[in-house]
Amino acid sequence: MLGTSPTAATPETATLSGLLEVHERDGGCSGDANTDLRTQVDGTRTTFEQDVWLSARESLDPMDVLEVKREGSVLSATVNVHVAPIEPGRPVPACIRPVNVRLHIDGLPPGDYTLQLKRADS
Repeated sequence: MLGTSPTAATPETATLSGLLEVHERDGGCSGDANTDLRTQVDGTRTTFEQDVWLSARESLDPMDVLEVKREGSVLSATVNVHVAPIEPGRPVPACIRPVNVRLHIDGLPPGDYTLQLKRADS
């Protein structure tokens, strides 16, 4: 007879640590983007991947440790977006380009999650 072992209850609300990895996409301002959220589970690590749009003046740190809040099936994290200053006499680029972001989280219980990346208040 096969038995099942009880599993520990998982809290509906938790704060986790995540590693944000950022990569410029090929093609610059004319590049393609896949804005669908893609998820990969490898052992205890879950990776969320998505392309986001940034202006030519905006950038993200190539690696950043984020506090990820989980409320049920919703994960949210605040990201620091750096904005280059406007230089007097120089034109402001009107380019919007795709950037690939990957958020790695260890110890996330299995589930169907939605990811919300929020811009930090400057």
